[in-house]
Amino acid sequence: MVGTFTAAFRDNSPIAMGCMVLAPLVARGSRVDFTTRKAPAVTEAATLDRTDVPTTRLRVTGMDCASCAAKVEAAVRRLPDIAQVQVSVAAETLAVRHGPGTDARMIADTVRGLGYGAEDPDAVASGDTAETPWWKAPKALLAASCGAALVTAYALGHVAPITERWAFLAAMAVGLVPVARRAILAARHGTPFSIEMLMTVAAVGATVIGATEEAATVVFLFLIGEVLEGVAADGPGRASVG
Repeated sequence: MVGTFTAAFRDNSPIAMGCMVLAPLVARGSRVDFTTRKAPAVTEAATLDRTDVPTTRLRVTGMDCASCAAKVEAAVRRLPDIAQVQVSVAAETLAVRHGPGTDARMIADTVRGLGYGAEDPDAVASGDTAETPWWKAPKALLAASCGAALVTAYALGHVAPITERWAFLAAMAVGLVPVARRAILAARHGTPFSIEMLMTVAAVGATVIGATEEAATVVFLFLIGEVLEGVAADGPGRASVG
């Protein structure tokens, strides 16, 4: 018996694949009717790259490492209607594609809530963009203050040993309080295990076991490391946040 087989192919189907499928049928004497059927049109919404989705671009100051960029990205992604987040430490830029549930002000406020600066790049380009020397940056000033407090604590420890513990506690607090503040802000915005949080836990733990001198010294060295990291990553011209 001669069978009838009707095959319908999409316009974009490879001819070679069709021949491979139909050759056995033709060899057995089957009749093959070819009909052409257009592929169903893909909806415009599926093919468009969401060009109508707004993109907010900000200049973010104070980022000096990949950890900073990760904190900013994690915080912004927690906002509603976020489609894409791109952070560049070297260029100091943040680009966010988002829906109507989020606007530029919400994004900027979120970034500032982490302790970084957030500005319109166009406004910055048209205004005064004089760079702050690295030694005048908040992180550098904080490290200098903590270092001065640490030297004072050592001096007081030699002059009046009874005040040594409290002097080192005060020196540690000078440097640790801003670090702990940044750790709490990062935790509130989705990064609970930041380097600032680890530093805070380590310093508090050292204080609990009575190693106040070591705790103050480690905090000071941590601040020095942050300053050097910022200088190495961005050169001597950019200010960092405290």
